[in-house]
Amino acid sequence: MGDEPWEKYNAIYCPGDDFVAWSIDYMDMGYILAGDSWPYLIVAHEWGHAVQNRLNVGLRAVAEELQADCFAGATLQGAIKDGTLKWEEGDTDEIISSLQKMGDITPWTNPKDHGDISERISHFDKGVQGGVDSCLA
Repeated sequence: MGDEPWEKYNAIYCPGDDFVAWSIDYMDMGYILAGDSWPYLIVAHEWGHAVQNRLNVGLRAVAEELQADCFAGATLQGAIKDGTLKWEEGDTDEIISSLQKMGDITPWTNPKDHGDISERISHFDKGVQGGVDSCLA
């Protein structure tokens, strides 16, 4: 984070200090708009950026964000599989709804581009179906 301004509705991975952070306002908004699985997706996505930092994958803009979505899918699926996370009926629909709300139409050349709706959903699903290895392929 350093000298960068903090956005009220945001979550980040800070590579310099190696931590994930989010604003309460962002989590509250997502909970209201998308349901109780929102925090799972947001934290898992930012955790994906932490994985990228450790692996030094060197991706840019949209490719980096979509890989973080893939890692989020792999992370949540792994947590469900090992019993760390109890997946409730409706959580899958909430995650898809969240990804739909977060898809953007930002030009791919913009460093803030996270991918459109179909890209975000397909990369998340890639992680769910294939695990971390599929995100690195």
